[in-house]
Amino acid sequence: MIARDNLELRNNEEVLFSHWGKSDFFMLLAVFIWGVNLSVVKYALTEFPTYFFNCLRLIGASLFLLLLALASGENFRVPRSKILSLIFIGFLGNGLYQIFFIKGISLTTASNASLIMTSSPLFIALLSTLFRHERLSGSGWSGLFISFFGLYLVITQRSGGFSLSSSSLRGDLLILLANLSWAGYTIYSRPFLRIMSPLKLAALTMTAGTFFYFPVGLLDVRAFTLTEITWKGWLSLIFSFALALGVSFVFWYKSLKSVGNSRTAIYSYLTPLVAILTAHLALKERITLVQGVGGLFVLFGFSLTRSGLWWRRWLKKEMVS
Repeated sequence: MIARDNLELRNNEEVLFSHWGKSDFFMLLAVFIWGVNLSVVKYALTEFPTYFFNCLRLIGASLFLLLLALASGENFRVPRSKILSLIFIGFLGNGLYQIFFIKGISLTTASNASLIMTSSPLFIALLSTLFRHERLSGSGWSGLFISFFGLYLVITQRSGGFSLSSSSLRGDLLILLANLSWAGYTIYSRPFLRIMSPLKLAALTMTAGTFFYFPVGLLDVRAFTLTEITWKGWLSLIFSFALALGVSFVFWYKSLKSVGNSRTAIYSYLTPLVAILTAHLALKERITLVQGVGGLFVLFGFSLTRSGLWWRRWLKKEMVS
C-alpha cells in the first residue's frame, strides 16, 4: 500500500511540475475562448431572452459534441452502475452550473464575473480537502481565508462593509454558486476518464445537463421574432455553443485526463486577463482599483493553498520513505 501511495505521489508531482506540453497549449486555447465568451454572452443577452439563449446554446453544444463523437467512431455505451453518476455529473456541470452562470452574467459585468470565476480552483481545493482527496496544511487554510477576503472585495466593490446596494451583487453571488457547482463537477468527472474518452464524457454530460436545463429555458420564452436577432446575435450563439461549450469542454477533459485537477485548475487564473481585456475593448467595461486588489488577493491566497497541498504531499513522502 505504501509503495503504491509513493508511486501515485511521485506521478502527481511529476505531472504538476512537468514541462510545457500539448495539454498546456489546449488549456491556453480553452482559456482564451472562455475569456472572450464572457463578453460574447453578455452581448448576446441584449438580443435573446436570458434562459432561452442558454437553452439554445446547450442544445447546440450537445448536438455538436454528439456528432463529433459519432464522427470519431465513439460508442455511447456506459456501464449500468455508472449511469446515475454520469447523469448527476451532467446535472451539476451543465444543468445547475448553467442556471447560476447565465443569470449571474446577465446581472453583473463580464469583468466582475471573470474575477469571481478565479475562485474555481479554490473551491476545487476546498472540496478535495472535505472529501479527503487531499489535505491542507496551516498555510493552505490561510490561503483559503485570504482568497475569500479577495472575493469579498471583488463582490462588494469596496473595502468597507457588505454592500447590499451593489447593483451587481446578486449576479456576483450567482457566479460564486456557479463556481461551486463547477468545482464539484470537475472532481466527480475525473474518475470517468478512466473508462471513457474526454470527447465521449463531454458529449454525454452535456446532453444530460441539457435535459435538466430545457424546462428552465422554455419558461423564459417571451414574445419575440427570430428576425429581430441580428447577425451578431446569431454569431454569438454559434461561437458560444461550438467553441466555448463544445471544443473547450473537450480540451478541459483532455487536460484533466493528462495532468489532473490541480494543474488544469490553475489555468483558470488566466481567464480574467483575457476576459477583462475583451470586455474593455468590446463592451467598454472598467474595473475598479478595489476589484483589482481583490483579484490579487484571490491569486495570492490560492498560491498559498496549493503550497499547503504540496507541503502535505512532501511530508507524507518523507514519512513513508
